[in-house]
Amino acid sequence: MTFPTNTSKIRACIILIMYKPYSQEWHRRRYLKEAIDKYLDDGVDPTFIVDDIRDILHARSETAYAEFQRINQLEHYLSEDINAFNYIPPETRVDL
Repeated sequence: MTFPTNTSKIRACIILIMYKPYSQEWHRRRYLKEAIDKYLDDGVDPTFIVDDIRDILHARSETAYAEFQRINQLEHYLSEDINAFNYIPPETRVDL
């Protein structure tokens, strides 16, 4: 087994070892590192990297908000239906 001699490679190995090998966390970190490395290897301007990250987060946020609105609307409709069944007109109420 050979060990890396380059300091950045050693640091990368140590970072990947922080998580249990092949765990979900390990894979997430590895994929993120590979994506960032690809941007940097391709010489992409850092502002474009940040813009891409913001675009991805914004799209995810918009999708989550749309789902929230659908669920909120459904809850509203359900509460209206329940209130309709529980409604007793004032003239028919009996005080106990």
